Amino acid sequence: MFQKHHTTIFNFLLIFGFGLYLFFVINKDLSIATIALIFFIYIWAIGHICLGTLNIDSLIHVSTFSGAIFALTYFSLFGIEEVPYPEGAIVFHSQEIALSLTIFFISSIIFLYYNRLRFQDDKNKKTIHNLNENHKPFLKTTCNQNWEEATLEDLESGKFEPI
Repeated sequence: MFQKHHTTIFNFLLIFGFGLYLFFVINKDLSIATIALIFFIYIWAIGHICLGTLNIDSLIHVSTFSGAIFALTYFSLFGIEEVPYPEGAIVFHSQEIALSLTIFFISSIIFLYYNRLRFQDDKNKKTIHNLNENHKPFLKTTCNQNWEEATLEDLESGKFEPI
């Protein structure tokens, strides 16, 4: 049964980890929230590795999403602060904002690079497909002509016509 539903179980563990992360963030305990999130991401990844079903796309999406969530959380908890006077005033903390943007940048750069590689692969496949489509008439005409392969004696004698 575990072999049949392992993806569902691991995805549930990952969702549970994100839920636990949000629970600890709401209680203003970012360090425990971060530990819980990383712990459940590792359980998810190691489980898939042990079963041989780890998909690099999924791992990149999960790491990018969790990095973006962490950066947004860090920004909202430490980057901005509401002060009592004047009423409704907000103070921005530049060091915390810079740190949250750095975390977001690092977590998204892998995603952007990987998607760039996938885009180039797709573009190369389309180019090769278009080249094959453009050369099909030439291939058909040369393959349909009556010709025979030159033997070693023919090559040494020099009495043959190259195509």
